Amino acid sequence: MYKSSIEIDISMWRKHGFYIHLERNSVDNGKINYHTHGILHSRGKADFLITQPIDPSLAKIIFMELVSMLDNGFAITEGMIIEDFLGMITLEFSKPKNNDNDMILQVDVKGAVFRF
Repeated sequence: MYKSSIEIDISMWRKHGFYIHLERNSVDNGKINYHTHGILHSRGKADFLITQPIDPSLAKIIFMELVSMLDNGFAITEGMIIEDFLGMITLEFSKPKNNDNDMILQVDVKGAVFRF
């Protein structure tokens, strides 16, 4: 699985203006926490969060494509549904539970094969 490090984070921040953490908690029944950092600061838009057990490489591709869409002027908001994303999946956007601000959007991935 992808391992985060300060060096990787700094490199990705310099190159893309955000970075990605792909985390799986082996103690907490494999709880998934894939998320971005810095989109709010570099683009003024919410960061993204995926908590479903999809392949980490797919999560990274999803995040990179979503940021590309933001960079091309596409607005991604709470309640939005994007069908036929990458030709195979549907994405639904919502606020994560226990989060009352607009700094992060949860991405619900439908149509992907779950890994775990």
